[in-house]
Amino acid sequence: MEIYRIYNHNGLVIVEHDAAIVIDGAESLGALRTRIDKYLADQEPDGEINMADPRLAREWISSKDVWRDHPEIARSTLGKACRDAAIVGAELRGREWWFPRSSFEAWRRRETKPGRKPGSKQTKEQVWSRALGMTKKDILAAKSKA
Repeated sequence: MEIYRIYNHNGLVIVEHDAAIVIDGAESLGALRTRIDKYLADQEPDGEINMADPRLAREWISSKDVWRDHPEIARSTLGKACRDAAIVGAELRGREWWFPRSSFEAWRRRETKPGRKPGSKQTKEQVWSRALGMTKKDILAAKSKA
């Protein structure tokens, strides 16, 4: 068994024989350790899985596949995620990005968490609405009266 750090990313890859597991950061590694410890203690798996299960496939998808299936994801957002290695294993092949579907899904789960993302810009109305507990409609109505 070998453990590798992913270049330009905080994730790890655990490789044994011809299989690999991508661990996306310390939080995921901690969760994996906790789950393995529990399994070693009680020898109880979470269930059974068929080898034909799509979660076991090393399926690669392209940026075109993503834009076809998820038109809500902006091209610039996906491109930046690939360039910044936020989507683990992303490779630029010609003019298209290719990456493992599992890495894309992991990135998508992280990106769709509720709340403001670090570094996102807020308008003055958003800042004031949060501070005053007013909606944007109320703020605009107050601005028009002034």
